[in-house]
Amino acid sequence: MKLKLISRYKYIFRFIFIKENGKPRFSFLFPIISTIIGGYIIFMIFSIMNGVNYQIEDRVNSFHYKYYYTSDQLNGNVRKMKYIKGNNEIVYIEENENKKILNYFQVEDLNNYIDAKLGKYLALRENELNNNDILIGDDFANEHNFTIGDSIEIYFPSYLNISTKFIPSNLKQISGIYSIDLMDYDKSTIIASYDSSDYLTDYNYYFDIIDSDDVKYKENIILSNMIIKGMKLEKKIYYFFGFISIIISFFMLFQINMQFIKEKSRQLSLISSLGMNNNKILLVILLNNLLITLGSIFIGYGLSNMTIYCYLNYDLFNFLYDALPFEIIYINLLDIEVIIILLVVNLLAIISSFIPINIIKDNNNVKF
Repeated sequence: MKLKLISRYKYIFRFIFIKENGKPRFSFLFPIISTIIGGYIIFMIFSIMNGVNYQIEDRVNSFHYKYYYTSDQLNGNVRKMKYIKGNNEIVYIEENENKKILNYFQVEDLNNYIDAKLGKYLALRENELNNNDILIGDDFANEHNFTIGDSIEIYFPSYLNISTKFIPSNLKQISGIYSIDLMDYDKSTIIASYDSSDYLTDYNYYFDIIDSDDVKYKENIILSNMIIKGMKLEKKIYYFFGFISIIISFFMLFQINMQFIKEKSRQLSLISSLGMNNNKILLVILLNNLLITLGSIFIGYGLSNMTIYCYLNYDLFNFLYDALPFEIIYINLLDIEVIIILLVVNLLAIISSFIPINIIKDNNNVKF
């Protein structure tokens, strides 16, 4: 009985791919090739954009806090375990009668900030930092020939005494050099301990995790965060073009199914009369479409990971990756975006299976 059923399915698969003149139905190659190309494009975009997004976000989150309250918002009601006291000011240093404008970012506990956020990007540092220590970027250090242990006099123009025209300054010691390699942070930002005895009296409370008690907080809107949002939008645009290729392949598959059902209506009716009901015939056509589309998508997936493997191990495809400053990552089938892609492909395959059968049955009164 099982052999009989298997032979029926084999017969249906055979006349799906073979024309009445006995020649293969090469028209199936077009949706297969189009789906492979579309899948390859989508997975390559996924690998490149996700790798770049992940590493940029990691650098930004290692440098900045996501949210903050101003000092007057909390009115002294501060949970010290969560909020980090700090601020950001414009300062400058003098060198050969020239002024170098810099961002001056202060946090209340510099050692904790390093352990929790910046530590992995510190190229050099002293073991324990105090209120007089600062961190500078490697580009800034190379530009001015600074190293660990050197001192810098930092001027605070925001606190200019108008009557005396005196600009206060502090002498700070370089105790760490970081390398973020993002935007111009490495050449334009100094990180220091927040000290209320300094000239900086304005401050914020920074944090990264929102809970139910957090209301009316502010987002730490910085240029790098805007770039991340822009890159995510760019990835969606690239995805759109990849999906266009896949959707075109399903229109091809839809048309091929229409043509196939018209050509094979008599054979399908005969199979139906021999005991194979309509649901089983529909199931075979559906499985055929799923096999074509999922097989093509997985080929695109495999080619994408093979391209990445050849680049990482044999320096092939350098023209694709050499311009990227960040590491390329392999594509994980369990990633939520990959799962969504596979679900969309399945849905399109199901649509391209059901609609042609219903159209033919309604318009031509084919019974099977």
